[in-house]
Amino acid sequence: MNRKNSADAIFGSAAMAFFFAWTVGRLADARSGLAHRLSSLKVLVAIGTISYGLYVIHNFTRLMWPLVVERVPSAVVIPPALGFTALSFLLAIASWYLFEKPILKLKDRLAPR
Repeated sequence: MNRKNSADAIFGSAAMAFFFAWTVGRLADARSGLAHRLSSLKVLVAIGTISYGLYVIHNFTRLMWPLVVERVPSAVVIPPALGFTALSFLLAIASWYLFEKPILKLKDRLAPR
């Protein structure tokens, strides 16, 4: 890799990270206007609820997809990227209802007072 590509990789990634950090900060701090309306959309709130599960699970779905196609032959017509995405969302939703939500309810009872 030459110096120009290295600099682009480093500073391009840093610029993107700062941009998304700024965007998330603006959305989190929004009290009115377009940013508030966007961050209040039910679909975005729902995705935010399962976002940790998506983060943890999404890399594993690439490994799991061939198993799904093997067991459900009709899934072979689904483009892999769509399959990974759908599987990630399904598993993240299951994780939220089966693990995360019940564990979050326990913290109130187990927290020191």
